[in-house]
Amino acid sequence: PRLPERYPVSREYYEQLFSGGLGYSLQAYFDAHPNLFGVGFLDDTFGRPNLPVPVGPDGPVVVKYDAVAGLPAPFDPGRSIPYPVSLNLGFADESFSVYDHPKLLLFRNETHLDSETIYNRILESSGGFPSEPLSVPHPPSEPNSSRQLMLTQEQSDARQSGGTWSDIINPNRRADWVSVAIWLAVAQLIALITFPVSFLVFRPLADRGWLFSKGLGLILLGLVVWLLSCLELMAFTRTAVIVGAVALSLVNVALLVLKWDEVRAFFEERWKKLLVAELVFLAAFAAFILVRMANPDLWLPYRGGEKPMDMAYLNAVFKSSYMPPYDPWFGGGYINYYYWGQFLVGMLIHATGIAPEIALNLAVPLFFAMTAAFSYSVVYNLASAAGSRGLVSSGISPILAGVLGALFVLLLGNLDGAIQLGQGAWRAAVEGLPMGDFDFWRSSRMMPPDPPGHEITEFPFFTFLFADPHAHLWALPFTVLCIGICAAVVLGVKSRAVRDSFWDAEQLSRIVILGIAIGALRLLNTWDYPTYLLFGAAAITIGEYLVQGGISSLMLLRTGFKAALVFIVGYVAFLPYHLYYETFFTSIERTTNTTPLWQFLAITGLFVFAIGSFYLWQLRGVLASTLSAIRPTFDSLVDTLSERRANPALQVGPWTLLALVVSALAAGYILTALAYGYGAGGTIIFAIALIALIVAVAWRTLSNPGRDTPVTLFVSLMSGTAVALVLGLDVFRVEGDIERMNSVFKFYMQVWVLLALAAAFIVWRLFGSELFNGARPWGYRYVWAGGLAVLIMSAAVYPVLGTQDRLRDRFNGNVTPLTLNGLAYVEGTIYHESEGPIDLEADFEGIRWLRENVQGSPIILEANTPTYRWGGRVSIYTGLPSVVGWQWHQEQQRWDYRQMVAPRIRDVERMYSTPDVLVARDLLDQYGVKYIYVGQLERSYYSPEGIAKFDSDRAPYLSKVFHSDEVAIYEVLN
Repeated sequence: PRLPERYPVSREYYEQLFSGGLGYSLQAYFDAHPNLFGVGFLDDTFGRPNLPVPVGPDGPVVVKYDAVAGLPAPFDPGRSIPYPVSLNLGFADESFSVYDHPKLLLFRNETHLDSETIYNRILESSGGFPSEPLSVPHPPSEPNSSRQLMLTQEQSDARQSGGTWSDIINPNRRADWVSVAIWLAVAQLIALITFPVSFLVFRPLADRGWLFSKGLGLILLGLVVWLLSCLELMAFTRTAVIVGAVALSLVNVALLVLKWDEVRAFFEERWKKLLVAELVFLAAFAAFILVRMANPDLWLPYRGGEKPMDMAYLNAVFKSSYMPPYDPWFGGGYINYYYWGQFLVGMLIHATGIAPEIALNLAVPLFFAMTAAFSYSVVYNLASAAGSRGLVSSGISPILAGVLGALFVLLLGNLDGAIQLGQGAWRAAVEGLPMGDFDFWRSSRMMPPDPPGHEITEFPFFTFLFADPHAHLWALPFTVLCIGICAAVVLGVKSRAVRDSFWDAEQLSRIVILGIAIGALRLLNTWDYPTYLLFGAAAITIGEYLVQGGISSLMLLRTGFKAALVFIVGYVAFLPYHLYYETFFTSIERTTNTTPLWQFLAITGLFVFAIGSFYLWQLRGVLASTLSAIRPTFDSLVDTLSERRANPALQVGPWTLLALVVSALAAGYILTALAYGYGAGGTIIFAIALIALIVAVAWRTLSNPGRDTPVTLFVSLMSGTAVALVLGLDVFRVEGDIERMNSVFKFYMQVWVLLALAAAFIVWRLFGSELFNGARPWGYRYVWAGGLAVLIMSAAVYPVLGTQDRLRDRFNGNVTPLTLNGLAYVEGTIYHESEGPIDLEADFEGIRWLRENVQGSPIILEANTPTYRWGGRVSIYTGLPSVVGWQWHQEQQRWDYRQMVAPRIRDVERMYSTPDVLVARDLLDQYGVKYIYVGQLERSYYSPEGIAKFDSDRAPYLSKVFHSDEVAIYEVLN
């Protein structure tokens, strides 16, 4: 009633009911307000929505609960109040009173009007359901907002003209192993034809970007094919993919000819190490193929995640003839989302002809393997550079460093796995209870309670295990790729003898490719873009500082120019996306809550232990010098204190006393942080202290540059960026977030990757340093190594037990044979929707018919249900655009135009429920609906009279084109 523009019919219903217009009269209402120590807290229920106070035939008969007598007692609010003292809260929040003491109104049906009369009376007085979109709440804020995220009729027709399922997907179901072989062969072929570019860009690295070519190839080929589609030079088809691959091959063949001798010498020298690197990629791919085959389900009622949305968007993207793709959940609109991950997978679907329900279960292992391979490559190349520059004193192979990088980034979890194991052991040993089941989900929500924060604390292994093909998953390997390019920028600094040359072709190619890679992140997962743009600018700054030997006008000019070029290339290359995409939240605001230190350490404790140890070790000389400087003063203080002691036995040495004081302060800080999480002992102060250590080491390195300087500075850049993000998240959040949900979710993923890569290198370096190879007492080494081992084993609990729990998390507990088919879960499955049971297999009879018989991608009509249920299943699994899909997702992605969503939902209900064929026809024409889907879901949600009209002779504009026991599909004739 308080929102007449959004809910005109609901408001009219209440006004008619209360005034007697619907033939009902109020007999009594029951009202109980909260009270405490005789003080009653009253509120005004009817005033704010401007509703009439309910009145019965003889005036209001109000029943109040007598708090003294404990019995209901008549009460006239105008004459007496059953509380000694009352406080009128007016329009105050009714959350507590409505939840615990809701008002109960009892009406009597006096005139017994039929439902149609009541329905018409409400509609006539309210003006009916609005059929046109409501006005935008505020003026458009961006030049392209006049479109309201809608395609023109010509654009819509062009995008829906193609995408015929049988033209894209091979109708013959292949064996799973054949699909795996085809998918892998195509991915490897793309990497192979791109290697000459990688060789040039990653020339400063030991492996010349062999593994990075797998991601770089996808980005470059994707960019070519995408631009062809955006500019409408070619439709998004297999032909466009082939043309793009040929164009990319020609460029790379030319580079290969120019660099042939160098490339051949490189392979002859490094082929064994390249083989090891390739085995890392293939092992990761094979491992996650098995994981996906053990649980390939693309939906689960309670933990289905975002798979339905992602499946719908993937299907819509690869079926769209041109970009931007049409929106499968808002017929006539386009996707206002970072959809490029779906585009890259859709490109592979076009190339292979593999069905999307199988392709998704191939894409997740592919992106998992790329993330593992790229992480291996970053740390391997840093270790190789460190070894060649004399940074380590032992012969530990850089290959072990690379393996550690893949392990830390991707194959370990947070410490919650060990915490769950410990809690279970306590229950069994002390309380005599069962240990309980491991909860794989709990570890992704490490900042309870909710509220206040609702934070998501995913980490890469959970992301791929849960396998939501969402933006953050698609972006993960490419964030590591950007880090790898930045490493090449820093490690590729030229000698000062050539610092006056602005750049050469190699440097230019590196900057351009960095711009393209960072620019792609904006389309893959926009949250990653600002971080890696700044990270790239910082890497350029370090490189130029080292080339110029310090800060100078030329250094600042070169740095500014290269950083600007990275931004410009990244923006211009993807300009068609920016011309259509609208961002509704572009600022930051003060955070709603902060992170207790114990929660931060439970997530990143392993990495913080390694990094903190390293920087303290690096500053050991400085700390020792500081202690030596203050020793005379401290000795004097101790002597003074000792002279005043009556008992000589209580006297202590100065260093013992200092150790006791420092230990007490540290213990107090940690206990305060764990208990309160903010102020004197929170994550903020811990992060500031850690940043201070990192900055101190970086400053010392810059003050005394050597051959190891680029490696040390780059590792410090990774560590410092990660800790700065942690600090920032306890001060700010992104505007429009749900508390800190997505701010923590998206940025802590970046924190994990950066800390893990830095920690992996640091562990390798510490084991190769004098800490383990010098004359230091053995106790230091083994205490530190023991602590590291305990943390690694604790982090390894989750991948073992979490994987087992996740694989058991199936639809209705069903277990299917190993398969890549993400729709295998529908076989013989009954889903119990709130409105009744749904036979999923029956629904897929109709879905298969639509896939096999519909030409192009016309708009369909299907039921709309609450979010995260079975609603939208036709558009999800066919990619055909529906009138409207999941409400909250559409409102989020069309925020300034979200008022357009609710009228569509109401019109879907009208098209199904109204018995009037002319009303239905007008609405079908308005939304351009070509096919109407009627299944069990539609019959359970909408009126039988409305459903029956589709088979009526009064609807000659409809033709039934498919019919089974549970599903009917109607074509709307022109």
